[in-house]
Amino acid sequence: VHTILTWVNKSDPLGPAPENPQQDPQFNLWEVPVRKWVAANGIMEDTIASLPNSADDLHGASYAPKIDITSPNSQTVYDVDKNININIQVLESKFPISQADFFVNGEFLGSSKNAPFNFTFNPLDVQTIKSVNEVRVIVYDIYRNKSETTTTLNIAI
Repeated sequence: VHTILTWVNKSDPLGPAPENPQQDPQFNLWEVPVRKWVAANGIMEDTIASLPNSADDLHGASYAPKIDITSPNSQTVYDVDKNININIQVLESKFPISQADFFVNGEFLGSSKNAPFNFTFNPLDVQTIKSVNEVRVIVYDIYRNKSETTTTLNIAI
């Protein structure tokens, strides 16, 4: 843990890291308090030996769960004042699903952390509701691999 002056040349912030950051007259004024804070808080720092040296076999695009929204149906027109169920089906997942997040027109509705990971909402509670809407569901597995899918939601307004 070091001050940002270790990695950023304040005279050229988009350029390479300074080769000798200690030459900056501000360096010690910033670095000394940071190092004291690290020591006072018992923060363990990584060494080369403690850095991971193997491949990540838990994350990656190939591990993303595959899902489908089974409800609402994009061919149905729903009443604006009636609750609507968003139901999903997990088609494939290497690891157990831990959470599903639900959105309408980009507005976060809520999450479900229990199977079968469905969600119910009332269109009147959605500030951005209109006659044609986008429902988006993002699903995460226990290692935070994620995927998302969308469908159209038609509302009689």
